[in-house]
Amino acid sequence: MGLKLYSMQIPSPDSWSKRLILGLKLLAVIFTILIVWQSLTPSLNIQPEIPHLDKLQHLAVYGLLAGTMRLAWWRLWGGYILGFCLILGFGLEYLQGAMDLGRTASIADGVANVIGAIIFLIIIPRFWKRET
Repeated sequence: MGLKLYSMQIPSPDSWSKRLILGLKLLAVIFTILIVWQSLTPSLNIQPEIPHLDKLQHLAVYGLLAGTMRLAWWRLWGGYILGFCLILGFGLEYLQGAMDLGRTASIADGVANVIGAIIFLIIIPRFWKRET
């Protein structure tokens, strides 16, 4: 039995190769490391020309992290992935405020992180439905 993405047949995650699953897990770990590194690097104080562009960046990055984690650990309940993204997002925001990095803690950034994760955790299951 496979999954259906619109009219395209996609193999069931049960049949995915161990290499693919391992690659997705590795990618999720790399994304996490990059997020932590980028979040705790001293600020360059570059202001975007588009107001609140950083919120869209937070949304996209945490969405990609949650989406990759959902594909890599597809049997895992999505709430665990959301919890991980919530702790990571707000934890890093707290550290940005507590450490002298030229950054400030932002609740709005933390909320954008969680919203990005939620969107991707909702989108992936909606597009990948089991055939009946």
